Amino acid sequence: MRTRDIFPSVGSAEDWPFIQALLQKPRTVAIQEILDRKFEFVFLLLITFATALSYVVSNTLTPINPPEMTIVQLAPHPATVLLILGFAIFPTNRLIFFVAAFVPLFVLSSTWAMQASTLILPDTIGIGDFLLLATGFNVVMGITLGMGTRFGSKWVAELSNKITLDVALASTLLVVSALLGLAMSLAANAFFSDILKIGTYASMAPMIVAHMIKGAAIATSLLIIALYPPRVKKIPRYLPLLLLFIGSGLIDGYLGWKTEYVATIILALVLRLILPLPTAITVSLTGILVQSAVLPHEAQSIAQEHMVSAALFLLLSICDLILLKRHVLDQQNVRVQNRLRTSCESAKFGYFVFSADLQRLWIDQNIRQDQNCPLSASGHDTFQRMHPDDAHIVSQLWARYAAEPRQIIVRMSDTAPYSEAKDIHVFRMNFISETSWQFGLVSLGTITDITELHNTSSALEDALHQLEIGKDRQHRLFSLISHELHTPVAILKMLADQMNEQEDWGKLGPRFNIVLDQCLTLMKDLGSAVRDEDLSHATKTPFRPNEFLHHLVGAYRMIAEEAEISVDLLIAPQYNQLRITDVGRLQQVLGNLIRNAVFHSGGQNLVIGYHEKLTAQTLEGIWTIEDNGNGIPDALLPGLFEPFNRQSSGVFSNSDGTGMGMYIVKRFVENLDGSVAYDRSALGGAKFTVTIPLHTEDTQSPTAGPRTAPTKTVLSSLTVALVEDNEMVAEITQRQLNRIFSSVHHALSSEALLDRFETLQPDLVITDIHLPGMDGMELTRTLRERGYNGIIFGLSGAPEANVMTEAGADAVLSKPLDKAKMISLLEDMLQSEDQTAI
Repeated sequence: MRTRDIFPSVGSAEDWPFIQALLQKPRTVAIQEILDRKFEFVFLLLITFATALSYVVSNTLTPINPPEMTIVQLAPHPATVLLILGFAIFPTNRLIFFVAAFVPLFVLSSTWAMQASTLILPDTIGIGDFLLLATGFNVVMGITLGMGTRFGSKWVAELSNKITLDVALASTLLVVSALLGLAMSLAANAFFSDILKIGTYASMAPMIVAHMIKGAAIATSLLIIALYPPRVKKIPRYLPLLLLFIGSGLIDGYLGWKTEYVATIILALVLRLILPLPTAITVSLTGILVQSAVLPHEAQSIAQEHMVSAALFLLLSICDLILLKRHVLDQQNVRVQNRLRTSCESAKFGYFVFSADLQRLWIDQNIRQDQNCPLSASGHDTFQRMHPDDAHIVSQLWARYAAEPRQIIVRMSDTAPYSEAKDIHVFRMNFISETSWQFGLVSLGTITDITELHNTSSALEDALHQLEIGKDRQHRLFSLISHELHTPVAILKMLADQMNEQEDWGKLGPRFNIVLDQCLTLMKDLGSAVRDEDLSHATKTPFRPNEFLHHLVGAYRMIAEEAEISVDLLIAPQYNQLRITDVGRLQQVLGNLIRNAVFHSGGQNLVIGYHEKLTAQTLEGIWTIEDNGNGIPDALLPGLFEPFNRQSSGVFSNSDGTGMGMYIVKRFVENLDGSVAYDRSALGGAKFTVTIPLHTEDTQSPTAGPRTAPTKTVLSSLTVALVEDNEMVAEITQRQLNRIFSSVHHALSSEALLDRFETLQPDLVITDIHLPGMDGMELTRTLRERGYNGIIFGLSGAPEANVMTEAGADAVLSKPLDKAKMISLLEDMLQSEDQTAI
């Protein structure tokens, strides 16, 4: 790939010039930045060259008479190059500097030359008039050529995408100076010869042509120097090259080419092939000036020699334009590559060569500049930084020849040896194998930092995995609800069948209550358990352990008998005193364990026991459920009480449960400040021990003081508005409320209640939370905003007390309606209002 071809594979060959043009950042665009940083240096450099040119030109001998030579040397004067360059490339706020530098340089150099007799004026014009006339002409010429170059270069650059703007500027200056400048010089020649009668047009014209072409070539060189100024630190390095120009001048003089500068031009061309173009131009122009100042000048008899010299200088300028394009593209390539190298993605890419015999790596600049440099010159150090598994694979691949390209992903730490505690980067290596007759197997390839891509991919995989877990969790959640509710519903069905057989209600009623309480508690807590939220506070209710356990076992005995499992109850008669705990959750815990043993133990006998223990002033009730089945394998014990554990789902290994049964047991027991433990039963199967602190009526905290409850008459005088969209639920609930309140009005929606609200004027509003249209929360907020200060109860089958109370409700009641809790809340609120009134 040629250095100037930045992206040779992008587009077709016809598109490359256009792509290169798209990427141009010419010095003419960046000149403001250069002048801001280096204007003093560039300006001083141009003045130095203009002064040296003025001195050299004033000492040049020509074959024409002295007055004619004066006209030639002043049309234009070498100092005019300051005006040309100033108006061609510099911003307008800098032009005053060039005008201010031109005038004294022109006047002083011309005056000095006249005093030294190198410039001789004719007797027909005075010095003052001549200087004024010459100054005006050079000012007009300098501004005209400079402005012509400034505007003409834009037009030239638009002719073809192959012309860079720098080349367009330099070529325009050369053409404008050579043609327009020559026309202006010849016009001045005609003015002096025909009007002022100084010299003859025919004798001065050839010299003016040669002088103008040389001046155009030198102005073009100075423009390139201004666009690409040399670095001050590098100038001393090239000073010895000036001796070569003195030598070439001696050769020119020896061969009779002093005026033509043949050897000097050849030397200048050679330097352009060796050195960077701006450096070669600076050295060449300086060398020619030094040569002209050091070596003596001899008068030439013919003007053709000056024409040859001008032609050689013009040829040198054309070569400069050709080389300038290449230099611009090379600089453009370096600039783009450096910017790409500092960009995130390009900086992650680099080339390498590895010698298996020498165990040495060669890496490119991209890799060397990478702060996370993945490769180093030492193959051993590189392997030490790799993950041991990756290093083993890479070393094997680099040690064997393969005809096809290969790729591997490697993990590397910033320093050796590899450690997971360090910053780890992931790289992709693509490489091929080559064999050297002298050095054996060589691997050539690219290495790309894909750490970010790898991390993104890993994060995406984790996200997909979490989605799968969520999907599985949702599926198992529905299975859980079905699984957990199946047993109490099945028991209710069996009890209903027994009632159809005209069994005694006194015997079946308590069992119905136990199962229904268990079912309602389960539905209330199940949502909290699967959402991993805190359970609602335990509801302390009294019970008698002996009686409670007999009813619970009786409820599950039917299921056990269908599974051909006998159930034995071990409980002493004395354990029938009143105890206090959350009976609903206790039923769920023991019911889960009994159900698991019935369905999944694989045994034929189930033993349920109870006893009490007094420890440190704490009375503990201890329930045991054990069987003679297969027990739980040791491998499943660590995750026994974890949620959604497939291995321990349903507790036993042959289970098809949901993975939440034991988690619910653990959550409910902990909510009661108790514990649950597993052990191997003496019967051969599993044994679960549930320990829960119990209270007695003696240990309950005393109430805050005597409470004067409202009489039944007070409650019956209240007007109640019930908002329930389910007509069957509304009918049952309204019937219950009518037993307490004298006036209960039902509305199917929030909107219906609001329409009748002013007429009803209810003392109590009971609203379902989930209503079509305006829900219960919005209804509550609306009533509070309208100034309603009565009591509002939310009614829901899910624990949503927070959202309702935030909306303005006084409390939330669960479905089905708990009349005792509602009455208790009303008593507290009404009593509080009475005390406030007092």
